[in-house]
Amino acid sequence: MTKKYFFDWKLFLNLILNRGCKNEIYNAEEFWKLLETKQICAYLTDVAQSRTYEDIKAMSGGILADSIARRIRSTVQTYRVTPQIRQEARLLRIEDYESAIEVVCARQLGITSLLTHRPELFQRLGFQLLSLNDVIRHHLNQTTGLNRPTSFQFRGTQSLFFNEIPVSLGQNQVGYLLIRGDSATNREVDVEVLLQASSSQEALPIDLNLKLIDQDHKVVMEGNSLLSKHSIVLKFSGELGEPFIIQVVGRNVNFTRDFVI
Repeated sequence: MTKKYFFDWKLFLNLILNRGCKNEIYNAEEFWKLLETKQICAYLTDVAQSRTYEDIKAMSGGILADSIARRIRSTVQTYRVTPQIRQEARLLRIEDYESAIEVVCARQLGITSLLTHRPELFQRLGFQLLSLNDVIRHHLNQTTGLNRPTSFQFRGTQSLFFNEIPVSLGQNQVGYLLIRGDSATNREVDVEVLLQASSSQEALPIDLNLKLIDQDHKVVMEGNSLLSKHSIVLKFSGELGEPFIIQVVGRNVNFTRDFVI
């Protein structure tokens, strides 16, 4: 049976724009593939669909907006917001009216899983609150049972690679190491490495260090969870084929992995 989800509109817009949310890096194309291959079924209000179209049209013109609209119609189910739904949403004790509408729609459809990057808006309403990465991880593990490879492939001029690796942080805590690369020039790649807490944890352990190590085993860059409790980010540039090492070190952690751009 295909799993059903209801979209928080603002997260959906970030998906369309391929933007991260609250330091979360995800691969938008992987999520679209889940939709297009019918591995998941996602719903969106008709209001959210119209607003998304208008935003894209204002930013990039009608041709691109029409193309994206066709993709949305072929992959995402749209649910019409009626006056009755608006009235019911008005009475819900939810700060954001738009989110209240989405809750009413999801309940009418019998959907219990919400896709959102703002879980604080939907607490104690009986929903399973998920990020895009939660869904990608779940279905990737279901279909392959394998971690993504740590040797990256050149894919063009936009998103060159995306890699996500679970890291045990001790005391039954799990973090995720997310690595993304985008082309700067024909040979040079801008790389972003992010270590973040899982969606079920409020913060990373306070003693974590994330280190970038070069091929001569020298520490080039590092960050600490004392400065940012939810995530640690390192950004650097390198050439295609250049090796690098990422190390996560803490009181209960000693993780090292080799990568090649």
